[in-house]
Amino acid sequence: MEPRYKKLKIIGSGTYGVVYLAKDNDTGEQIALKKCRPFLMENGFPSSTLREIAVLKKLLHPNIIKHSLLITIRLLNIVPSEKSIGLAFELMPCNLRDYLSSHKQLSSSKKKKLFQGIVEAVAFIHSQGIFHRDLKPENILVTEEGVPKIADFGLSKSFQLPIGKYTHEVGSLYYRAPEILLGAEEYSTALDTWSLGCIFYEIFTGKILFQSDSEIDQLYRIFQVLGTVDEERCPGVTKLKYYKDTFPKWNPIDLATICGGLNKSGVDLLGKMLIYNPVKRISANDILKHLFLRRAYT
Repeated sequence: MEPRYKKLKIIGSGTYGVVYLAKDNDTGEQIALKKCRPFLMENGFPSSTLREIAVLKKLLHPNIIKHSLLITIRLLNIVPSEKSIGLAFELMPCNLRDYLSSHKQLSSSKKKKLFQGIVEAVAFIHSQGIFHRDLKPENILVTEEGVPKIADFGLSKSFQLPIGKYTHEVGSLYYRAPEILLGAEEYSTALDTWSLGCIFYEIFTGKILFQSDSEIDQLYRIFQVLGTVDEERCPGVTKLKYYKDTFPKWNPIDLATICGGLNKSGVDLLGKMLIYNPVKRISANDILKHLFLRRAYT
């Protein structure tokens, strides 16, 4: 029996899988086919893929890639085979990083609308009791019309209250919250909010906020902007696994000095997303209520 999907070429790859441009033999349409690497199948289906399938089936939102039998910008089908498992998605033109690179003259209102769509998706994900845990521009796809769609739920996980212990090996380095870098095993949806802050900065300035080559370098780059973390800024931080009394001491800088193009309310919102204390970090729902986004279309 001829397989439904015919692989045409590789258009992306990562630790857990390869993404192909493929053809749906039933409809003739081109799709994106994400397939697990064969070595991951040696002991059964990889947990990251099973998590992604389970999460996608729970989430239905216009700004999230989603399972559907309809021909929409969503997860189309689960593609089984003897040696691998794949996920078929309708083909999207680009991710957020590529979109920003090719749309350098976006107006402030369009940038706000773009970010608002991302936050609305994250707020919905959190309302369903799920962490994304790997928010970054590469995991946010964008349509030709500029509509963002959050994708790649391989590191996502459901949570229940009270929050339990989870792995700290999550999130891409540039967008990883400081509590995770410091070894926290108990964390909240605030880790996604931190990532949103880094993405927000990138959308409005065109630059990566904290760019490093190691976890300790990432911490130091954060410290150089926000000041070295301490008990006053984040109670309990000195008890975390990777906290050191010998960390270099930096004072916080005025965020406005690195936020060219952002007005006062935009700088205020960025600061609320980048608070050290996760308990005080603004939630996705409250980001949507912030003055900066309430004026998204003015």
